[in-house]
Amino acid sequence: MALEDPGYGGARVGRRVEQAIIAAARARSVCLYGMSTYRSTRATTPPQLVLGFGDLTEGAVRTGIAAIADLRQGRTTADARDRGR
Repeated sequence: MALEDPGYGGARVGRRVEQAIIAAARARSVCLYGMSTYRSTRATTPPQLVLGFGDLTEGAVRTGIAAIADLRQGRTTADARDRGR
């Protein structure tokens, strides 16, 4: 999942975005990893995420993405429900 929105700009912001989304995903039992950890340069921009490492079924990937899709837009499912009221 790439988070290459220009609004994320800057190394410090990029790392914070990764960390915030990773923490929120883990609270939903979805394990993500920030790409900055795996880059040889440790570059934090653009912020990007990894879901699993090849030992996931297609169904598990779909379930994980569905569980965290709203995080990419910077909102939670609860926020979306609140806006619908």
